[in-house]
Amino acid sequence: MYVLLSLMIGCERSPDKEDVVEVPVAKEDCSDKKDNDGDQKIDCEDSDCQSSKACAPIDEKIDWAYIRKNIASIEGVIACSHDVILYKDLKEIEGTESDPMGDVEFLNPIHTYKGVAAVKSQGIPIMAPYHGPMMAVEVELTDRRKGWIDPTCYYTKSQVVNVRSDDVLNVRAKSTYRSKKLSTIPPNGSLFYHFSSSSDVGGMSNFISIVTLDGIKGYVNMKYVKDLDN
Repeated sequence: MYVLLSLMIGCERSPDKEDVVEVPVAKEDCSDKKDNDGDQKIDCEDSDCQSSKACAPIDEKIDWAYIRKNIASIEGVIACSHDVILYKDLKEIEGTESDPMGDVEFLNPIHTYKGVAAVKSQGIPIMAPYHGPMMAVEVELTDRRKGWIDPTCYYTKSQVVNVRSDDVLNVRAKSTYRSKKLSTIPPNGSLFYHFSSSSDVGGMSNFISIVTLDGIKGYVNMKYVKDLDN
């Protein structure tokens, strides 16, 4: 990449004549986590890196064995029985007097995920007003794709708390202690919880929907989930 630098040379030349000098500008290194060319964009966020191998999507197999092995670098999962589409853009629709909640419109699909996908990082979700539900969340996946998803099938990573070292956290089939036990999670173990489902129908329960590191979906009491235990 070059910048054209124009210099006026002395008084001997007429004002409309210029010398053009090509000055080299640093190229963007697409994997060093720095803004090399000074355009305020780093690595794969820079348009100069769109064709770089370092930023190309990785279509590797993602399963629960992968999730367990890489749990330290994963912030969430997309876990659904139906397809989940990742979109490049999002349009917020303002609420009206008759429908004050508003809505969102997903635009420009990028990729479709089936089964489970691993999320490397997540942005601040878009919430409906008046303490309404999450309407959309921006995510960056481990396959290097980044965009917006419907949060219906999105689960955020957390940790088991308030469980004795000689005990386990039971995962129930429904949001009640009387429900069938599906699995257990050890003290301080990891899990993924559904941000928008903090209670059962009617809002009378402290149970929340979760998925274990084995892909088992169920419910646990929020007081045993880090950051939800207040």
